[in-house]
Amino acid sequence: MRENPAAPRREVPLAEARASILEQLRSHPAALRVQKLDYTEAAGHVLARELRAGSGLPPFARSTRDGYALRAADLDAALASRGGRLRLAGEIRAGGETIELPAESCIEIMTGAPLPAGADAVVMFEHARAEGGDIVFSRPARPGDNFVPAGQEAAAGSIVLPRWRRLHAAGAGLLASIGCVAPMVFDRPRVALLVTGDELVAPWQTPAGAQIRDANSALLAARVAACGAVPLPLPIARDHPGELATSLARGLAEADLLVISGGASAGRYDFTRAALEKLGAEFYFDAVRIRPGRPAVFGRARNAFFYCLPGNPVSALVTFELLVRPALAALSGEPPETWLRPFDLAELDSEFRGPALPLVSFVPVRSLAGGSRPRLAPLAYHGSGDLVAAAAADAFLLVPEGCDRIAAGSLVEMFWN
Repeated sequence: MRENPAAPRREVPLAEARASILEQLRSHPAALRVQKLDYTEAAGHVLARELRAGSGLPPFARSTRDGYALRAADLDAALASRGGRLRLAGEIRAGGETIELPAESCIEIMTGAPLPAGADAVVMFEHARAEGGDIVFSRPARPGDNFVPAGQEAAAGSIVLPRWRRLHAAGAGLLASIGCVAPMVFDRPRVALLVTGDELVAPWQTPAGAQIRDANSALLAARVAACGAVPLPLPIARDHPGELATSLARGLAEADLLVISGGASAGRYDFTRAALEKLGAEFYFDAVRIRPGRPAVFGRARNAFFYCLPGNPVSALVTFELLVRPALAALSGEPPETWLRPFDLAELDSEFRGPALPLVSFVPVRSLAGGSRPRLAPLAYHGSGDLVAAAAADAFLLVPEGCDRIAAGSLVEMFWN
């Protein structure tokens, strides 16, 4: 007699699973926390308030090259009658004061320096040479060459960073450039990570018998951090209903999202679903027609969403990307249209062969250099426990349902690892 009879499962196609996640995220909007944060720590956060330029950007006409500032018309005349010769009338360096450009003259200028009044072009040093007190130019210039007019990047008062934008390195630099030293941002969501299984020991321990080291805590924590969230690993939960229930309750109480690894399949000692039911969980689906990752679960309990991902590490990796990432985007404050990432397109460099399965499957591939699109080559792969292949992979190839062969040169769907 089974100790944990399997409950009826609601298995759905991948597209339906992802649509269900989006529907629930919209139906139960996150209570986002907002704080002012030092600009040096803001990268990775989502802006809670738009930011505007206090003055035009750039604040002055700025040279984009080292060279000579001049009037294009003066240079045309010099090329026609004086062999391209203009008088050198001074120098402006980055951070220096601008000066007036005299007629039939040029001014030496450095990258980032303000354009002299009256100039309308910059000619690079490479196209000129000094002769005495003059500069001789080898080619003409057009008005607008090699400088950025004042306010061209952004007008004074215009929005330079909209609300809901996740800040990356360039955004952090823009904060500094407009003097915003304490932007208003959404807090990073906190994600409790709970791995389950009697077979697991900590990475610093030596496994005995059929025990294995816990890889999923590190794997999932890295994925969570890469999404801009805060991982909160919990102690390994043993296959014991009471211990598991205590750990689940803690994860739901302490975090914005609970991600469980293992224990939600139909095995004799898979107690996770029953423990969640006792906590009042509502299950939106508890199996997805994909491989690896079929026994993936998504639900809500005690006002928090939870996922239960399969225990095999490649399954956890794939299902995190396909199913968990949208929830982290929502909990971070990103707008709904960005929650679900579409698959990317690539070209298959060499033929893929595998069993024709009644579900969508994902296999690790490496990316090759060259070509107008990413080019993918399948890797040797030994199933959802093969972390060696997953660690070598740059991406995962989507193999359509019922497909046992994809020809070299085919356009395929994939997601980056």
